[in-house]
Amino acid sequence: MRQLFSLDLLAIIFSFGCLPLMFLPSLLCDYQWYVIVLILIVIILIVPSKFQNYVIIITVFSISFLWSVAYSKQYLTKIEPYIDKTIMVKAEVETINTQFSTSSTDPYPVKFAINDDSQPLLYPKVTISVYWDQQIKPKTGQIWQLTLKTKVVHGYLNEGGFDSQRFAMANRNLLSAKLIQAELLEDNLSIRQLIADYTLPYIDLFTYQGILIALAFGDRSHMVDEHRIIMMQTGVA
Repeated sequence: MRQLFSLDLLAIIFSFGCLPLMFLPSLLCDYQWYVIVLILIVIILIVPSKFQNYVIIITVFSISFLWSVAYSKQYLTKIEPYIDKTIMVKAEVETINTQFSTSSTDPYPVKFAINDDSQPLLYPKVTISVYWDQQIKPKTGQIWQLTLKTKVVHGYLNEGGFDSQRFAMANRNLLSAKLIQAELLEDNLSIRQLIADYTLPYIDLFTYQGILIALAFGDRSHMVDEHRIIMMQTGVA
């Protein structure tokens, strides 16, 4: 009995409860969610004690499924006001700036966390990936006022291809935006950015600077195609 309901087994059952989200064509409505909760309560109350082991398994699986559905609906509800609109928001930079050149205007994605004054205690905050094309580069911890043209990441119907929409939702980064205007409000840099600013001049002296930046700060944008291909072929990536 002790081994049957170990923490490892309960964690595996809980993980299986999240799997239906990969196959559901749409999330459950509130009515369906409450019906499942009611059925679960009835099962717990009326099933004889000799079937208690099965009840525990069903309960853990159902709680995991209900929680994953509720969590997904909460995220979609939070980002809905920002989809396909031109908006002005105050947001904090989350992406570490690892750009060596400050004069380049080639657009690159920068992740922001939107500060919602109406819900200051809301966590986690809604994040949005902004294609930055300004000469001034944002750094982690700064607060910017942004005027954005937003859109949501879309997936493709090709079953054999990469599902970018599912990947974006799993990483809570379903929103992207084109930058219209930006104004720096607060220039408070995070510890991560201060460390990056201090170490980048030294990393720039090495031949494999792209790999070092990827390992140190998680930014793979500096890696050359040759190194990307090698890491993909060897499974290191």
